[in-house]
Amino acid sequence: QLKNENLEIINQSIEICGLKDFSNLPLNELSDGLFQKSLIAKSLAQQTPVLLLDEPSAYLDYVSRYEFFKMLRDLAEKKNKCILASSHDLDLVLRYCHSILILDEGNAEQINTSDAIQNKSFKKLSGGYI
Repeated sequence: QLKNENLEIINQSIEICGLKDFSNLPLNELSDGLFQKSLIAKSLAQQTPVLLLDEPSAYLDYVSRYEFFKMLRDLAEKKNKCILASSHDLDLVLRYCHSILILDEGNAEQINTSDAIQNKSFKKLSGGYI
């Protein structure tokens, strides 16, 4: 049985993820973006220090992708969460992430997003389009 402090943490998680108006809907009735946010809210309610996300913006519309990445950045900065996400949305990664880990042919290189555009590995990854 949930205690009052548990319910408070759950309600805070719902609020942080912008789900207050949708909290009584079944998961299968939520849009892809709201469903993704509900998974983040669940992790927040469980008070996990680290979030591992695989292509979290897949299937989201243009605006929802930006809102989702902004929410993740805010969680990292304001709630001190370590968030590791794989993504092919390089423009979002550059805008909202602190650093990038580039994996290429068995090599790994971590760079700050502020240095990415000048980085050889990042140029290869982006095909020179960013």
